[in-house]
Amino acid sequence: MQQHGPIQSTNGSGNIANSPSIKFYLGDQKPAHTQTFSIAAPKRRGTSLVGVASNVPFLKPLIRLWKRGWTAEVLSCVFALLSLIGLVATLIAHQGKPLPQWPKLISLNSIISLFSLLIRTGVCVVLAEGISQSKWMWYRKARKLDDMERFDSASRGAFGAFLLLINLGPRRPHWIAAFGALLTIMTAFTGFASQQLLQFNECLQEDTAAQVGIARANSFYLQGPRLGARVAMTAEPLQEAIEVGIIQPGQDLTAILSSGCITGNCTFPTTDGASFSSFGFGHSCVDETANVIKILTNQTFSLQRGDNSTAVAYWANLTSPGPSQFIGDRTGLLIGANPYTIATGAYDGSNSGVLSIIQMVFRRKMSDLNNTAAYSCSIFPTINTYKVSINNTVLREDLVESLPIGLNMMRAVTQNSNMDDRNTLFKRASTSVLRNGIREMCLRQDTPRDGFVMVAEANIDAAPRNITTYPLGVAKRVWYYPEECVWRLGLGTATGIHKHLVTVFKDQRVLYQEDVAIEGSLHLLKLFRQGNMSLDTVDGYMGNLTTSLTTVARTMGINNAPATGTMWYTTTCLGINWPWLSFDAAMIVLSAIFLLLVSIESRDVESERLWKSSILATLFCEIDDPVTRALQPAKKEDMETIASSTSVSLDPNSRKLKLIAR
Repeated sequence: MQQHGPIQSTNGSGNIANSPSIKFYLGDQKPAHTQTFSIAAPKRRGTSLVGVASNVPFLKPLIRLWKRGWTAEVLSCVFALLSLIGLVATLIAHQGKPLPQWPKLISLNSIISLFSLLIRTGVCVVLAEGISQSKWMWYRKARKLDDMERFDSASRGAFGAFLLLINLGPRRPHWIAAFGALLTIMTAFTGFASQQLLQFNECLQEDTAAQVGIARANSFYLQGPRLGARVAMTAEPLQEAIEVGIIQPGQDLTAILSSGCITGNCTFPTTDGASFSSFGFGHSCVDETANVIKILTNQTFSLQRGDNSTAVAYWANLTSPGPSQFIGDRTGLLIGANPYTIATGAYDGSNSGVLSIIQMVFRRKMSDLNNTAAYSCSIFPTINTYKVSINNTVLREDLVESLPIGLNMMRAVTQNSNMDDRNTLFKRASTSVLRNGIREMCLRQDTPRDGFVMVAEANIDAAPRNITTYPLGVAKRVWYYPEECVWRLGLGTATGIHKHLVTVFKDQRVLYQEDVAIEGSLHLLKLFRQGNMSLDTVDGYMGNLTTSLTTVARTMGINNAPATGTMWYTTTCLGINWPWLSFDAAMIVLSAIFLLLVSIESRDVESERLWKSSILATLFCEIDDPVTRALQPAKKEDMETIASSTSVSLDPNSRKLKLIAR
C-alpha cells in the first residue's frame, strides 16, 4: 500500500504534534492502520480562474461580497427575473407575427427553451442553497445522521426533493425545507410550461408588392352612333346592363370590378367607414296610388279564349307626379272585367332633373276591381360612396352615401360653353373628395388650367333640377375644379339609356287570366312577381337595374383611376398563451419567498458560518461519536446502517464545526 507522508504545517515547522490533524481511513483497514497528517499549505499545481481573480485588486471586494451572506442567491433571483423579462420581450416582439425567418438551426422555440433554462437555473441556485442551509439548521436539535444525505439529495434535484418530502412528515416537521423541496419538484415542469407558450394560427399578412384595385370613375361618356343632335343609339354595354339588371340580377361582380387580389383577401383604407367615391346611378320610388284617376268607360275588349266582353270597366290614368308634365302621354290600365293587371310607361325626366321616370299602374287583387295602385320610380346619376372589402374571393361593397348629380347649368351662366359642356347633361363638383380612404379638399381656381374642368357655381355641392330656372341666391359665375372633383354624365349616354328604358317599359302590359300571368314581357313578369308586387319589391327591382348600370359606368367611365387597396396572404402566425407564463413568474416569486424564509431562519448565524451546500463543511465536520470512531465504516451499506441509528446535533458551544451524538 502506498504510504502518505506528512503535509507540512503552515508555519513550516513540520511539527505534527502541535497542529490540527485529520484522520483518513483507507479501505477496510483496521484502526491500527490509521495514519495522521498535519495541515500544511498545499503545493499549487495550477491556478484556477477564481484564484487569478482573487489576486486582482479591484475584484477582491466583489469576490468577498459574492461569498458573503446571501448575495449569490439574491443575484440568482435577479438573474431569473431578468431572464423572465427577456422572455416576455421576445414573446411580445413576435406576437401575432409570422414565423421569423431565422437560420434553420435556430427557432423561436429554442429561444424560449433557452430563457426557460436560464430562469430554472436562477431558481434552482436559490433552492439548492436554501435547502442545504436548512440542513444545518435541522441539526440544531438531535436528528438522525442519515437526514444529512436526504437534505443533500433534495438540493440536487426533484427526485431527492420528493424523498425529503416523504421523510419530513407532521411528526418531524421542517416547513421551510419542505417548501423548498416542493418548489424543487415544481421546477421540473418549467420546460413543459414554456412549451405551452406558443400556439400557431393561420393569419393574414400584408403583401406589400401586390397592386390591388377597385374600378371607379368620375365621368361617364358612352354612346352608340348618333341619330340626331340630341339623340344617339344606346351603346350595347348599356343595353346589356339594363337587361342583366332586370332579368338576371345579383351576379358576383368580384371579377368585373376588382383586379390584382390574387389571394382573395383584400382590404381598402377607410375614413368614417368609407373607402372611395365613384360615379354611379341611383333611383327613388314613391307610392302614387293617391294620384290615380278612374274614368268610367264602355270600352270592350277581347279575351284570349276568343269571346268579347262588353262589361263596364274603368280606365285608371296616372298623371303624377305633376300636372301637364306628361300631357298626351299617360300610363293607363283598363280594369273591371279586363284581364290586364299591370301597365307601365317610361318618360324623359330631364325636365325634372332626372334621367328617366318609370311609372306603373296595377291591380292589387283580381277580385277587387277598385283596388288599383300605382308607383313611380326615377333614375338619375349619382356620386356613390362605398365601403369595400374582398373576403374569401368575394367582393363586398356597402353603399355608405349616394348624392344626386344635377343638370349642367353652364348654359344658364354663359353662352361661351365649350363642346364638352354641350355634350354634358349632368354635372356636379365636390369641394372635397374621398380618395383611397382619405378625404382631400378640392382647391378650385378662377382661371382655366390644365386638368381642371369649368363648373357653374350652381353645380358646386348641389344638384339643380330645372335647367331653365337658375337657383336663387347663387352667383352666375364659373369656377375651375380638378377633374377628380367633378362628376359628369354625357348627353349621348343619358339619351341612350333613356331610349332603351322606353323600349322596355313604354306601353307594356301583362295579361293575367285564371290567376296566372300568361302574357307579357319578361321585364314586366319579373316586376309583377305573380301578383306579389309591393313598393319594396319595386324598389329592389330598380336597385338591381341601377346597380348594373353603375357597374358599366365604373368599368368604362373616364377619369377612372382605381381605388387601391392591400392584399393579404394566409400564413402561420404566432399566438401567445400568456397564462402559462404565470408559472415561471410564480416560481421566481416563490423562490424569493423561500430565500427570505431561510434567511430569517438563519438570521442569528454569522455570515462566515453560512455553510449552505459547501462540501468543505462536510469534509471538515467532526463527529463526536464513539461508535463511528470505533467502526470507521467504508462500505455504503455500513454507513447507512450507522447513520440511521445515530442521532447527532451541532455543538452550539464550540467554535468548531462539530456534530455531537445524542
